[in-house]
Amino acid sequence: MDNGKKVLLIHNARQLLTMEGDHNNDIGLIEGGSVLIRDGLIEAAGKTGDIEKLAGGTEVETIDATGKVVLPGFIDCHTHVTFGGSRVAAYAVSVVDDNPETLAKKGIPSGIYASVNMTINLPKEELKAQTKRRLENMFMNGTTTLEGKSGYGLTMESELRMLEVNRELNEELPLDIFSTFLGAHGWTESMKKEDYIDLLCKEMIPRVAGEKLAVLDMPLLIEAGWQSQVDSVWVVYVSTEVQISRVMKRDGLKRSQVMAIMQNQIPVEEKLSYADVIINNEGSEENTRRQVLQELSKISEFTWQK
Repeated sequence: MDNGKKVLLIHNARQLLTMEGDHNNDIGLIEGGSVLIRDGLIEAAGKTGDIEKLAGGTEVETIDATGKVVLPGFIDCHTHVTFGGSRVAAYAVSVVDDNPETLAKKGIPSGIYASVNMTINLPKEELKAQTKRRLENMFMNGTTTLEGKSGYGLTMESELRMLEVNRELNEELPLDIFSTFLGAHGWTESMKKEDYIDLLCKEMIPRVAGEKLAVLDMPLLIEAGWQSQVDSVWVVYVSTEVQISRVMKRDGLKRSQVMAIMQNQIPVEEKLSYADVIINNEGSEENTRRQVLQELSKISEFTWQK
């Protein structure tokens, strides 16, 4: 019984790739696979014969994937997709000679500030049009979810403009875009570094948080005293020993070096007292993901499915 819900069957795929592989392979492979989707959510995936039985007796929209590979959409967790202009010329020259002086002699702008100068005064509609073209290209190549940073504006107006473009395109396009405020990507040439940091902390971050334009991913949020500027505080938790072990492995540091860094931070046990949500990250990646999705489902404003 479908209870009036829309049912979609993608069937007869030559190969169906899943995220449920064995201990030797993170990717599961089903020859002759199908996917049953009910009301926008995947209900089942498996052999075509088995999945077609589950869909029997309902009004089903079908997509014949004969000869094709069906796989989950790609997730791009680090992008700077919202900006003006292009640095292709700088990249082309740097392939042959990556000396910044060579680019300067040729009059080719490079680096972060080249993008800042092309973005900072770009009208919103043009910024949106350029970003939309990039996102559509990403979608056509299989990306369905991405994180998108600001950071090429470095003024209140241009940073907000970038995040507003992300929010609008998230509603208009068939991708999920999660915005990150990267106002600390640098600072404007017209301001002293200290003055820009003051602007960032006292005006830009509260404004971004107040307009709910981005998630603040900040390891030192509580140390900076900014927990009052956000709607809720999420703490991703591991024990001290696990934290030390992971940082040593990730950064190639000695235990004493990691301990010295941690001495300048509030102990994670104390951070838990500030948390509205606690995510235990000591288990598998899938377990952590499950916790995050469960908490996101409790937020009325959050929509994973378009």
